[in-house]
Amino acid sequence: MDTNGVRRWRISGVLPFPKREAVEIPGETPDSLPKKIAFLSRVAPQRRAYGDIAVGLRPFPDNSLPPEMTAGWGPMREPVELSFVTEAVDAEASRAKVRDLVELVVEGLSFQLQEALQYVAINIKDVTPPVAVGEERSFVTAGAFALDKFLRDAPMGTVATAEAVELAEEYVMPTKEIRQALGWYIKALSTQFQADQYIFLWIALDLFAGMSGIAVEVPYTGPNCGHEIPECPVCEKPTTKKLQGESVKRYLTERWGIAGDVAARMWKGRQIMHGAVPFDSEVMKTLPELVQVLRALVASELKLAFGVTLDSLPQVNYGGASINPDWTGLGGTTRITTADLDWP
Repeated sequence: MDTNGVRRWRISGVLPFPKREAVEIPGETPDSLPKKIAFLSRVAPQRRAYGDIAVGLRPFPDNSLPPEMTAGWGPMREPVELSFVTEAVDAEASRAKVRDLVELVVEGLSFQLQEALQYVAINIKDVTPPVAVGEERSFVTAGAFALDKFLRDAPMGTVATAEAVELAEEYVMPTKEIRQALGWYIKALSTQFQADQYIFLWIALDLFAGMSGIAVEVPYTGPNCGHEIPECPVCEKPTTKKLQGESVKRYLTERWGIAGDVAARMWKGRQIMHGAVPFDSEVMKTLPELVQVLRALVASELKLAFGVTLDSLPQVNYGGASINPDWTGLGGTTRITTADLDWP
């Protein structure tokens, strides 16, 4: 099989699956704790075909996973193999072809379990027939299947921290707004996912933008005629209202010197918080850059709020390169195994 360069590819990976509990030896009375509990698999081997893509789900077929990958899982988790077989011109094209289906399958399983599953240890092999066990074929690996909502990013050289830490001479409780902003900033540091960081940092930045006093206001406009009505005809009070988006963009450009086009992209990306921008949009591709900007601005605002000079450590900057650790992997040739050919 090699029609116009099209080949068959097997995309496989691991889901760290939670096991279910089962009582093997009950307690002496109905109210007492069981004497022995077993943790059993939730997964029976199953195959499905969705159009021209074959999908298989089964407990991982052998013990080939490196021990460091399953370290810490304990008896309550098991590795489950999720695999896809499809045809494409190369490994990257096969990954792109199954991407939407991968997302739907993983999200469907996650919803059933009420737990966000991660699809990791990705291996893409050429299994174009005729092929036999032991034959050398090309392969590509990745740390995880990069879905937009779980994209990670590692900025390079944009953060410098203190070599030695020390307690402050005193701790003064800040205002509730600054306290909230600090909490959301620390929350952003606690997650590895770009979308989460972007949302948490925006919450913090919104607080500082609101405290800045920078605002763009416009008078009320008649919905049918479009005429401006600067004063209420009854009480003569101004009808001006604050435009949130324009105010935040002005805050970014005037207070921090952010370029207008970057400020506009930051505001557009903020709409993921309201569902106006989907996780799989083009905006998501810019998050590595925009997260760096947000983090640097919020860190600077926090320094000013706590009376720390901007040139002191930690230094949080933006504009540096970054890498996605999930795309770090290997490529080359490897031997075909029985598991590659008999499933799904």
